[in-house]
Amino acid sequence: MTKKFQVRQWADRLEAIRTRMNEITDVCEKESRTRSMAEDAEFEALRRESSIISARVAAAAISGGKAEAGDQAAQFDEFLKANTRSGTQSVNSQVLTRDFTGQTTVNSAAAIPLSIGDIVKPLEAGLIYDKIGIPILTGLEGEYCWPVVGSVEASIANEGVPLSDTEIDIEALKPKPVRLGISIDVTNQTINQTQGVVLQIVQQQMPLALARLINRCMFVTDTSSTHYNAKFHGPFTSCENVDFAAATPTYAELIKLRGKVFAKGVENDGTGAYVMSAETAALLEATPRDAGSGLMIIEDGKIGGFPVFQTSHIEGVGFGVWGLEPLGQFGDFRFIVDPYSKAGADVTRLTLNADWSMSTLRSEAFILGKFPE
Repeated sequence: MTKKFQVRQWADRLEAIRTRMNEITDVCEKESRTRSMAEDAEFEALRRESSIISARVAAAAISGGKAEAGDQAAQFDEFLKANTRSGTQSVNSQVLTRDFTGQTTVNSAAAIPLSIGDIVKPLEAGLIYDKIGIPILTGLEGEYCWPVVGSVEASIANEGVPLSDTEIDIEALKPKPVRLGISIDVTNQTINQTQGVVLQIVQQQMPLALARLINRCMFVTDTSSTHYNAKFHGPFTSCENVDFAAATPTYAELIKLRGKVFAKGVENDGTGAYVMSAETAALLEATPRDAGSGLMIIEDGKIGGFPVFQTSHIEGVGFGVWGLEPLGQFGDFRFIVDPYSKAGADVTRLTLNADWSMSTLRSEAFILGKFPE
């Protein structure tokens, strides 16, 4: 099953891509800086998509001005049906590529109509860290090192006096990936009798399950928590803690949190933000800052100009500069179709595995306010 696209559609998309690339370039030029990690990732993704569309347009010129592209849902249904009939993919990992074609190769000559973007995009949408500016990089390889350095200053020396060495703890900047995975059972009746349903499961439920896990690990505050993992956790298990005087923190206490962070030489890169539960946020939206101003502690979703984000996975109130808490994905996503393990129940198991790292580049960039027990 295929869909036909007029070349005009591709031309419109190319124009939109070029416009966005120019916008990124203009902002960087205006601010006299290089692209940030997020901007660089978006720029490269747009560049790759542009090259693919250009190739399709060139091919369409040979076929009378129309280009054909497969319907992804139909292709995915056929892929599963073929594999559940033959069982050939029960032990072979399907490697999801990082390009925009939706195509890839596996151990055999088969191809799965799924790309890494089908997982990463909905994964980002389900994560609170997507909103607070945490850098997310995919497809990392080898001994990767985050290109971030802490407080390093030049020194003043008299004439003829050698400079002392400045030490940088590079080892601390190396991410340590762990495997995150999920398996979902789908009945063969669902595969054979529905259209597009299984693809929706893969594109929605699998990424959301990963998002929930990452959120829990990102905002865990205690090493004794069931969601704490020594190799995969956020900044609040090792940062400075401050005790609030009462169950409802004051405006001054909350402002002091960020003051303590910036007093340590941490610079705000635009990702400084508070994180708290929805219950705490609602309480602070109804709590006056003082006796006379008529202003609440949280106004327009902010405390003193810094945004407030909500998650049920944090105990207390956290503040941090989230650009210093990157999330990395290493290598490829491994997708396995297994029609054998639960054949007695007429069920096919879909499993997704990938290697992820969570790194706190500067622990002093984060602080946790705790409620009295």
